[in-house]
Amino acid sequence: MLIKPSISSDAHKVLLCHPQWFEVIDEKNVHMKGQKGNIDKAKALLQWEKLVYAYKKISIDGALSEVSILPGVQGLEDMVFAANQTFPFIDQRGQKKVIISNMKHPNRQKEVVYYQQFFENKEYEILHLPKAFLFEGMGDLLKIPGQYRCLCGHGFRTAHETISHLEIATDYEIIPLELINPNFYHLDTCISIIDADTVLYTPSAFSVASREKLKQLFTQCIEVPKKRDLAGRQYTDRVDSKTIKRGCYCSGYL
Repeated sequence: MLIKPSISSDAHKVLLCHPQWFEVIDEKNVHMKGQKGNIDKAKALLQWEKLVYAYKKISIDGALSEVSILPGVQGLEDMVFAANQTFPFIDQRGQKKVIISNMKHPNRQKEVVYYQQFFENKEYEILHLPKAFLFEGMGDLLKIPGQYRCLCGHGFRTAHETISHLEIATDYEIIPLELINPNFYHLDTCISIIDADTVLYTPSAFSVASREKLKQLFTQCIEVPKKRDLAGRQYTDRVDSKTIKRGCYCSGYL
């Protein structure tokens, strides 16, 4: 089994986007249904500031080497969901690269350039997939720690046909997982990889075949209780304070 490179000073970094322009203006997923214009912006900002504080605190403690914040852009209300626009990674030769997303919704496609500029400034090699293949970055592609392997959710925002292109771009093994529950439209809303042996997941998010695949890949598959399913998006994103999870509000990058 391939082992990842040694952790460098360029590892364990987090990128967030300021929620100044966050708003619900349409329905891109089932959780947005009936929520148009129904955002408590002051509360949302306070929650975001608490998250930033938490990341900065563990940065001081040495668990992170950098916390970066992109400014929001007027008219890009979903840009705050910073895991979806890119997939940064270290290749098998130790080179920093980032795959730029081909996002499903037209307005979200406009966000990508700002994240690309960020990684260009960080001297990452920029990789583009063919435009016809949908891909939503770390929302659907999650690396297994210590391995050159990733889990890839497909079915809602990332196309199954994209997986072969991801394997070529990364030179990683990409393991497809079919998402079937619209409550969990991104992989990072229903799974958290704790370590190479342990995963926390919501079974109802996956096809039967994909659930079986997870049980073959991990020695410990911890199920989120059914009573938490609809709230499980936040639970599964950040379940373990010792790991940096690629959740809805931030992106962990190398």
